[in-house]
Amino acid sequence: MELKGLTGGLYQPLSPADIKTIHQAALAILEKTGISYESGLEETIDMLEAQGAKVDGERGRVFSPETWL
Repeated sequence: MELKGLTGGLYQPLSPADIKTIHQAALAILEKTGISYESGLEETIDMLEAQGAKVDGERGRVFSPETWL
């Protein structure tokens, strides 16, 4: 049987620079836009806040601190 395609582990659709760019963009989104949360996660939100996350309880959003970046 003749196999086609690349040998396992060689497929790299993104360069290391591309991966770094995407990673930095994701971290910036977590810092500036944050993520929303719903009720029932108070214990988790308290834990994140104790670790430095910024919590906007009125909007139900958590923002990662710059120190996590």
